[in-house]
Amino acid sequence: MQAVGNHIGSYKAGLSLFGVIPCGSLTIDVVPETKVMPAGNAVGIYLESDGIMVLGTSDVQGNDGFMYHPAKNIINAGDYLLAINETSVQNIQQVASLLQNNGSKTVTLKIRRNNKDLQIKLNPIATKDGSYSLGIWLREDTEGIGTMTCVLENNTFAALGHGITDVDTGLLIELNNGGLYQATVNKIVSGKKGTPGELSGIVHLNNNNKIGSVLTNNHWGISGKVSDHAYQYQEEKGISLALKQEIKTGKASIRCQLGKEIRDYEIIIDEVQMNAKDNKDLVLRVTDPELLRKTGGIVQGMSGSPILQNGKLIGAVTHVFVNNPRKGYGIFIEDMLTK
Repeated sequence: MQAVGNHIGSYKAGLSLFGVIPCGSLTIDVVPETKVMPAGNAVGIYLESDGIMVLGTSDVQGNDGFMYHPAKNIINAGDYLLAINETSVQNIQQVASLLQNNGSKTVTLKIRRNNKDLQIKLNPIATKDGSYSLGIWLREDTEGIGTMTCVLENNTFAALGHGITDVDTGLLIELNNGGLYQATVNKIVSGKKGTPGELSGIVHLNNNNKIGSVLTNNHWGISGKVSDHAYQYQEEKGISLALKQEIKTGKASIRCQLGKEIRDYEIIIDEVQMNAKDNKDLVLRVTDPELLRKTGGIVQGMSGSPILQNGKLIGAVTHVFVNNPRKGYGIFIEDMLTK
């Protein structure tokens, strides 16, 4: 049992049957009432992986005309390249330079696989253009547009409501560092049955447009610190969080940015699922005529849009029903901020 109060701690309360017969005790955890500032603004997200992600391997045509596959069954998609011949690598350009300088000699790679560091040896292939290749496809960073959910009193932010995965491997990106940037939504593609819509926009990845730093990327979303004063917590905009037990089916709203305007749109919470998986705790349905007219419902880029009910922040939008864009899923804000 949880109770919101002014004094934090655990208290033991006696229980009695019909107020007469003692029948045990129950520990009650008293938690402080947390205030957050709901956001709803579109943001540009840039993540640099902790190591260079391997997307896969391929054949390489040697300068002799034969095909080789030097990394087959040795390097796996989802591995992270950390070093070449004991030199740490930061980007793909550096990898190419080190391989070129190494020539045809056997090269030692340090990789991380399933949180374990491994040393492997490969033989580069000399190609017709004079370069050397291992037949490995790599990605060092990723970027996109999402929605900021809320800002806490200490200027920590939460966004998306689900982790950022690599588009090719489907694996959660292991984060080295990242940034949150101002974004301008300049195109809306409406969702249709079988084809999710999306918010398209412009993101300028420079310090003048930086809102803050991304510090974590996990199954429940991204979080970090807001550095731009204009986006930091404002006490007059703070509202309470709802525990999952407080959330009811029925009327609610989502807050999101379409174009330059950030505003609330009406929805219905159809289901509250206490034991759901994959961040699908809430089943929601868009009823707002204007949102339906503009987007057709839930679209890509709206992930993280705060869900509000009875003056409290209850969750964030996470997914859209592919076959019915008017419906989507949401995550409990309680889980998003504590896991």
